[in-house]
Amino acid sequence: MSKARAFQAEAIVGIGGGKAIDTAKCVTSELEVPLIAIPTSASTDAPTIAMAIIYNDRHEHEDVYYFSKNPDMVLIDSSVIAKAPVRFLVSGMGDALATAFEARTTMAMDSNNYICQESGSYRRTRTAEIIAEECLRTIMQNGRLAKLANENGIVTEPLEAVIEANTLMSGLGFENVGCAAAHCICNGLSSLPGGDNALHGEKVAFGVICQLLAEHAPVKEIEEVIQFNLSVGLPVTLKDMGIETNEETYEKIAGDPDRTEWQREPFYTNARIVADIVKCADELGKMYAGRASLDT
Repeated sequence: MSKARAFQAEAIVGIGGGKAIDTAKCVTSELEVPLIAIPTSASTDAPTIAMAIIYNDRHEHEDVYYFSKNPDMVLIDSSVIAKAPVRFLVSGMGDALATAFEARTTMAMDSNNYICQESGSYRRTRTAEIIAEECLRTIMQNGRLAKLANENGIVTEPLEAVIEANTLMSGLGFENVGCAAAHCICNGLSSLPGGDNALHGEKVAFGVICQLLAEHAPVKEIEEVIQFNLSVGLPVTLKDMGIETNEETYEKIAGDPDRTEWQREPFYTNARIVADIVKCADELGKMYAGRASLDT
């Protein structure tokens, strides 16, 4: 920020991943100049949203900064994304995957969205609900082929579709509707030793399974998510993220549900209930992963 002030910057350009772009947002907000976001991977919806995720020196999720406006311009070169590490694209699918499921939950509770949090809360929009559902459909339909294109460094229509879903649909969807349990699980995972080894979207993808179990979603829907995760390489167990499984781990992931977006869920919960949900999701993931290896 001091360098930008000394240079008398008239605009800020954030180039890179989520942390680089979020840093640019913070600088832009203080200087009150336009922001151009140029992501070099499609790993999150950071390029399009009006907030920044803050981590402490231990890489644990610590805070969220909300801004009065979204980036003024977002430029994405698909050929750059096609040559980025495949893990980033897949992680972005995990983050985008949660958008529709969390939207359905916030709709059921008629929760407020995340627009202009610094000035007050606003009602969710039906338009964003539709975008969230299209985001899910796009990911499920194009995810495997998009990964294949990324693995070969080529731009195809499925890759274009997933880039749009990961960055734009996901951003518009969750900001104008809201988040729920899947992102709470992600934040809990971030607080664990070694939790920073997994990318944001990888943790969210596991959080989706936890959320669906907590909501007693249809078995078919849970199976579809788990099978999709397995097909593209998203985690279905804590071990997939390099996290040790024990009672202390489950309790740390649960955190304090009374102070998180678990309150957007349409049922009563507490730390013990959440810890048991995480354990159940982990065991379910092991079961399906074992079946997949047998089929192979």
